[in-house]
Amino acid sequence: MVLIAATVCTKSGKALVSRQFVEMTKARIEGLLTAFPKLMTGGRQHTFVETESVRYVYQPLDKLYMLLITTKASNILEDLETLRLFSRVVPEYCTQLTEAEVLNQAFNLLFAFDEIVALGYRESVNLAQVRSFVEMDSHEEKIYQAVRQTQEREAANRMRERAKELQRERLEAAKRGLPTRSSSGFGSGFSSSTISSSAVTEPITEKIPTTPVRDTSGNPSVVVHQWEGSYTQKGRSIIWSIPVINGQQKSGTLEFTVTPAIPNDFFPLSVTWTSDTSLALIAATKVTQAEDGSSADYSQDVSFHADNLKISHASLIYQDHHLKPKAFVLPTKETKQMYDDIGFIVVHDEFPGKWKTVELFDGKRTDGVFRWFGNLVFDDFEHKVVGYAKFKTDESVLVWKRPYYLTQLKVHVSLNLCPEILIYNQRMDGFAVPCYHSCTLAQFEGKTSKRHPRCNNYHGSEGSAIINLKTNKLLGIATWGAYFNKYELPVGFSVPNSDIFYEDKFCAEKIRDHSDFIVDPGFYQELCDGNSRRSLISNNMKR
Repeated sequence: MVLIAATVCTKSGKALVSRQFVEMTKARIEGLLTAFPKLMTGGRQHTFVETESVRYVYQPLDKLYMLLITTKASNILEDLETLRLFSRVVPEYCTQLTEAEVLNQAFNLLFAFDEIVALGYRESVNLAQVRSFVEMDSHEEKIYQAVRQTQEREAANRMRERAKELQRERLEAAKRGLPTRSSSGFGSGFSSSTISSSAVTEPITEKIPTTPVRDTSGNPSVVVHQWEGSYTQKGRSIIWSIPVINGQQKSGTLEFTVTPAIPNDFFPLSVTWTSDTSLALIAATKVTQAEDGSSADYSQDVSFHADNLKISHASLIYQDHHLKPKAFVLPTKETKQMYDDIGFIVVHDEFPGKWKTVELFDGKRTDGVFRWFGNLVFDDFEHKVVGYAKFKTDESVLVWKRPYYLTQLKVHVSLNLCPEILIYNQRMDGFAVPCYHSCTLAQFEGKTSKRHPRCNNYHGSEGSAIINLKTNKLLGIATWGAYFNKYELPVGFSVPNSDIFYEDKFCAEKIRDHSDFIVDPGFYQELCDGNSRRSLISNNMKR
């Protein structure tokens, strides 16, 4: 197919977002869009209409149209398939299918359109890949943001310098006998204020908590009930600003309701603030010349701000009960591709039911490069992988609406699966590490030209458990995988039997058995640092 343009337009033909993929003048595109509504006749049951030169393929989106303009020589079936993908992309980024929201998300839509079509031809991508590509970090954007923040700080510093110059001018005028009033002030990109200098006994700060709102593809309702300061809703975040915090104004309140939502949708909170006084309230009182000790004219500038401050929240659901995490024990020595990384979550003893446990694989390690695993002997399908997964057909469902099911799949485990299959057709380098697949290597390669149907099954959810069907013991945890659109790839897993794993497990058990509910920051880290250093995050929650 040759796709000329992709457009989100109104039913009157007004283009809201339009992306052309071939060389064509703006007047020509506008002419094609203007002609589209005139071709729509009442009672039409088709989703395309043709003229002498082009084909319009369209799909209604409430009061809007997702419209593709193609050449008449293009394959209509391919056109319709591409249209379906475009029509799923739009609600992925727009909270509501309205003109205002489409205009607000114009750049995200254009970025997504560019991932679907290049030079007029459809790329081999699905919705999940488009979303992933659009959300990828941009090095250039980070540089731009860093430069912009630097410029904003410099502008704020210049404002402070100007304020001090005005203050000095007032002081000079006062020395000449003119009356003046002592004052100080500060400014920022959000607000400015002037207060009596005698009231400044602690830092004056500006706090802007940014609350991420749930994936808004489900059209949630946001209602703000009461607030102090000011707030704005930008995309999927609520930005709340309190202009001044001091001894008299120590706190503020913002009450709002979002439906549908769950508590974890609102974390982490990002908080920024600025102050023109330091935390210790230290100031220079005098400056003298080093040579003779005489007084010297001087000025001072204090800029106090946080580079990064986030308020996080975590909860664990186990057998329909919410449990409060006590600590997270992260893998002590992280491996680049997570070949051997298993951590622990320690929770407070609040579960009223009976814990369901599984014994660990008890095979011993004799080397550090997985030769010991290659020496293990298993039947072809002696294991199953158990975990929460979704059906492949659910790809068309909005992300937060996709249902996940506790599923299991019989798998073959081997040290040879990843080295052989991942380098198939020279796609990527292979890794000689424990992996599983729904079929054996012989079934994948096939004795004939046809691959075994078992190889089309896939269960690659990270965190899934690999269970031995004979012993009912845990062989490993799925920790990594790769994607290829031609066939299903094996999944790598970590085996819980390394010395580091047992050290981290011992650390988690010490934290679990410690009876104090409230501890000082760093206590759990010190509790586990007797033998080796490990990375540990404490979640010190108070009742």
